[in-house]
Order: sequence, then C-alpha cells, then structure tokens
Amino acid sequence: MLRKLFDCFWNRFVHRPNTIANNVKVWSNWDWSRHGEEWSNDAEWKQSLVDHVLRHYLTGRETLLEIGPGGGRWTEYLAPLARKLVVVDVTPVCIELCKERFSNYSHISYVVNDGSDLSALGDIRFDGIWSWDVFVHIAAADIRTYVNQFARLLNPGGVVVIHHSSGGVNRIGWRSDMTAAMMQEFCHECGLVLERQFTSWADGRFRVWPDLPPELNPDTISVLRKPAGHAGG
Repeated sequence: MLRKLFDCFWNRFVHRPNTIANNVKVWSNWDWSRHGEEWSNDAEWKQSLVDHVLRHYLTGRETLLEIGPGGGRWTEYLAPLARKLVVVDVTPVCIELCKERFSNYSHISYVVNDGSDLSALGDIRFDGIWSWDVFVHIAAADIRTYVNQFARLLNPGGVVVIHHSSGGVNRIGWRSDMTAAMMQEFCHECGLVLERQFTSWADGRFRVWPDLPPELNPDTISVLRKPAGHAGG
C-alpha cells in the first residue's frame, strides 16, 4: 500500500526538486485530515517504532525538539516524555494544526522556520532531537546546515534521531540527494558522533520499508550524539 502511495506522490511531484520552496508548497497544500497517518504502514508498525526507537532514545530527556511535526503524528508521543517540547516546521499550516491539536499541553512551543535555520530557538538547549519522514525530502545542503546547528543546540550527551534518504535521489517517495555517507561527513565537520545507522528494529522484525526488499530501501535512521565533553557549537 505504501509503495502505491509513494508512487502516486512521485508521479505528482516528479518534476520538483527538493528545495525549501517546493517543500513549503507541497506540505502547505497537503490534506492533513489524517494527521500524516497515511504514511504509517499499520498500527503495529507504528507502535514498534515508538517503543523501540523513539522511546528507546528519548525517554528521560527533559527538553526535546521535533523538526517537521506535520499533523502531530509523532508529537503525541514526544509530548508526554518531555518537560519542554519545541516543534519546528517550515509550513505555517502544520504549526497551526499542532497548536490546535495539542492545546491542552502548556509545555509545547511552536516555531515556523525557513527550512534550514534554527536561530529562532535562541538559547534553548536540547537533550534530544527527533525527525521522521521529513529529512527524506530535504536537500543535502540544507541537512548540512541543520546538522551543524545541532552541535550548538544539543546539551553534552544529547542525541538526535533522524530518518533520511540513504542513497541519493530516488523515485520512491520524492527522496532527496542526501546519503548515509554524507551524514557521517556532516557529523565529523561539527564534532558530533554518528553513533548508528539502521533500517530495522526489534531484532529485525520491523523495517523502515516493510513492503520493499531490503536492497531497494531508500532510507536509513541515523543516531547522532554530542560527546559528553563537547561544549562547542
């Protein structure tokens, strides 16, 4: 089912490069009535990702940042974990949607950014950063800008969990030119450690793309960490 959804997406947006302007246009006009759940394979797959990836890396981290909440598909799980949660999106409509959906949470802050800059976050420092189904559509040059800012925004020992394209431009799902190797390079530039890259979890029972053969999987999950003794940025 997801393969058909992404093929439809590709056919609609095939001629659009992964620029910030195109991302704003696409996601501003998206139908968010399902809160982005159309991108989840099924309830069991989503819950496994929450339990074995999101909560595994972010439980116990008081201050969290989510980049690209969309309709709040993962925000609902991040909010109970954090003492303070900041959500950043390039699309004002998504920020307004999340404000309404999570209006009962007083500890969530909302920021509209320009697609690569996080300077609006000021002096806030984070223990964890999460992004899923977002960086797969962001050009490598803009991801590089983000990663360099993570070094400043993270507290020592802080962790970043990002889902991004691993092999460059791909017709599956409008994937950008980002690669797994580039993430290693970007981390090295700013003093972050690329701790792990993986495409499956729960002892291999679940995969990023369960309906594709592993060799055709276009994505990876990268876990970045700021060394405990590194205060730079």
